[in-house]
Amino acid sequence: MSYIDNCKIHRQTIIDNFAPAECHTNVLTEEVLKKIQMYQFTKAYDVKWQSTSSNLQPICDIDEMFNEIPELNEIFKELIGEYSDNHTGNFYITTQLHDAHADLLTEKETQAKEFHWAKNVIPYKSAIIPLAISNKSFASTAFYKQRHIGYSVTLDRVNISSQENSMYEIAREYPEFYNYGNDYKGPKMYFPHIPEENNEGLDIETVCRFFSGDIMLFDSCQIHASCLNKNLEHYKFLKNGLNIQFYREV
Repeated sequence: MSYIDNCKIHRQTIIDNFAPAECHTNVLTEEVLKKIQMYQFTKAYDVKWQSTSSNLQPICDIDEMFNEIPELNEIFKELIGEYSDNHTGNFYITTQLHDAHADLLTEKETQAKEFHWAKNVIPYKSAIIPLAISNKSFASTAFYKQRHIGYSVTLDRVNISSQENSMYEIAREYPEFYNYGNDYKGPKMYFPHIPEENNEGLDIETVCRFFSGDIMLFDSCQIHASCLNKNLEHYKFLKNGLNIQFYREV
């Protein structure tokens, strides 16, 4: 079986694992937060710079990070239960807001030798760990009701993103979504970086603000995007964070 076969065969199991996105505040101690921050700089074996998104990524072994920082397994097993020992994810340092997307395995990754384990898993949960942000800055992530089961995808009907600059599939026509969760009841959020046409048909479920020490926990299949509390065309901040994807074996 392949990863994408697993997504089809075990589709109902993936759906049964869906839950609303959650904002867990002050989960990480200063000591653990410092360990994660240091890991990206001391254990990086490569660096990736994306000029189109002003995104600098120290490339690290996420599985090894769980070995070197065992507190992470303790925290996440309490939050989401059992999961595979294999993870994907990335650190990022950026000044930009992120488009609507889902962080899953890419088709290219599933064909690579180092991802041989992908044929034995299905997508489960994802986490965003805010590590640092500029003083007095406001940045949040909106988690939509829409879930996408399959490969990683970025949503872009109006061609503001280039496929050659992205490992993710750029969806000009949006795939069929599975809708889950309740409507968002909080303050209005703004997406100055996303054209209205790209956000059509997407409904906010949950919004989590970017605070160091917190953990944003959500379904790996869940579409999400950066947002602001004000409609600012020109915003200014620097943020550093970590994305982690968790899988379950089948």
